[in-house]
Amino acid sequence: MADAAAFFQSCAQAGALLGSLCAILVVPAAVALMVRYAKPAILAMDADRCWQAPFAAVGSMLPGASFLSIAAYGLTVGTSSNCLQFVTGRIIFAALLLLTVFALARATGIATLRSREAASIRNFSFAAGERLKAAAPRNCEAREISDANPFCAVLGVIHPIIIVSTGALARLDDDQLNAALCHEAAHIQRYDHVLGALAAFFSDLLPFGTADLLKLYWDAREFAADQRAVAHTEMESLAGAIIAMAKGPLLPVAALDGGSVTSRLQRLLAPPENSASTHRRMIAGGALSIATLIALLPIVSGTLGFLSCHSQ
Repeated sequence: MADAAAFFQSCAQAGALLGSLCAILVVPAAVALMVRYAKPAILAMDADRCWQAPFAAVGSMLPGASFLSIAAYGLTVGTSSNCLQFVTGRIIFAALLLLTVFALARATGIATLRSREAASIRNFSFAAGERLKAAAPRNCEAREISDANPFCAVLGVIHPIIIVSTGALARLDDDQLNAALCHEAAHIQRYDHVLGALAAFFSDLLPFGTADLLKLYWDAREFAADQRAVAHTEMESLAGAIIAMAKGPLLPVAALDGGSVTSRLQRLLAPPENSASTHRRMIAGGALSIATLIALLPIVSGTLGFLSCHSQ
């Protein structure tokens, strides 16, 4: 009891370790609340998918990212803190460390399973045949995989490639194949392979009510890739490719068969008018910016020497 009293008396004023513990309990929850405030504006951006997708991804990442950044800061400054001379300080440091290790181990384990699944698909693939090689977009590597199920997907984060099944090649005509490859190339150009991996990792790191935003991102990015693809191909060809792929497997990667087939076809063949909404973009962007500032506040305050649970 005396040790705890001495710890709080010594560390409450300027103890970054104690402040980090307070921040890690409070700040991610505050960030999640601000993200929840932005959520209605993001959900209402159905006609503005090119912006909806990154907003949803960032919203799903922020609580987990704030948790990890505060934990990393607290552990870094905690190793040299005078607070560790107290038993209470060592207990708090150990709790912070265990909480961080558990969250990281969980998120890393899930990410590893996804990576292994993608790697197994890539390992079974082989060099593109003449037809696929001729249709592949410039600066995009395409490979084939022997599978009767029709699918086309982007695999990899650092070096993304497009995987096309033999079933897809058999089912798609040349125009539809070109449209499907344009769709997958749009994912790569939008860095969906990177953003998707980060969004999934941070959402798994701290599943703080972000699952719906993550799912929204998976769906919205398919619409956004469709919109980008039709600038380089006929929308009828892309619609035909979507229908042809509809019976393919749902891969845990950016795949042409993702999202609602009916909704995507309606959006392609009858695009909504006045899709851009500056008002909603400003609300969503402003709320997510405030959430980011809240996440950074403990680290900035600690760096400047103000991180404390004690009111002056």
